Amino acid sequence: MERNRGFILHVLSYSWVLFLIGFGLLAWFHGLGLDRKLKENTALAIELKPNLSNEATLKFQKWLTDQAELIPGSLQHITQGDYASLLANELVGDSLDLSLNKLLPEIFIFKLKQDFLSKDRLKVFEEKVYSQNSVQNFSFQNELTSDLSKSVERIRIGFLAMTLLFVLVGFLISDYLAQVFVDSRTAIIKNWNELGATEEKILAPYLKRVIYLALASACLSVCMLGLIVLLSYYLVPWTASWLETKKFLWVMCILLILGPTLQYVLVKRKIQLLIN
Repeated sequence: MERNRGFILHVLSYSWVLFLIGFGLLAWFHGLGLDRKLKENTALAIELKPNLSNEATLKFQKWLTDQAELIPGSLQHITQGDYASLLANELVGDSLDLSLNKLLPEIFIFKLKQDFLSKDRLKVFEEKVYSQNSVQNFSFQNELTSDLSKSVERIRIGFLAMTLLFVLVGFLISDYLAQVFVDSRTAIIKNWNELGATEEKILAPYLKRVIYLALASACLSVCMLGLIVLLSYYLVPWTASWLETKKFLWVMCILLILGPTLQYVLVKRKIQLLIN
């Protein structure tokens, strides 16, 4: 019973270590693509001239849809009918139509592909938009250029620092757990060594056991990390557009490989130091 309890405690302790490492890696991996995500999720808007005919509006919409810079399916057309459905409860009587015609022009909202969001290419696209006679105004956030890049770089450095801290703490705790594993078996290892057993024969059962324990810890850490990601989808829905399954799978593979490998190397080294 005591032995089983020791195995369980080892698995639980090491799983938390791997969870910290995995959480740091997941944050860092998403930080690498944060610039692209922020830009691709930033909407741009084109305001049409007032009192434009339906034919001219449809013609401009066709032109805008055909532009290679746009992300397919991102174009939205906000008409005066859409305003009416949103503001019907706020404005009353004839003032509604009057306000819509004078204050709320038709707008096209869309997103651009990552390759076209640099400062120079955005300037070229802006010139193309203003070359159309139907356009009153083209607006986009200034953060699409240098300001956003500077902010993202600070966030990325913060994620990297957090990852390095978690990895360092993880390695230190892993070394401690490996030492505890060997210390609890020191007497038996020394007896085997004094009886003339070879190094391979002494190492084999312990390395096999520690691999199983570390693999169980890695699986448990992946489950905990997956649970955190799953909860974020439900509790913080907007994170669904930022979290990438591919990056989570990369972290999962790293943990499943790193967990057993790290414990194998540390335990082997400590047993070798003990018998030599």
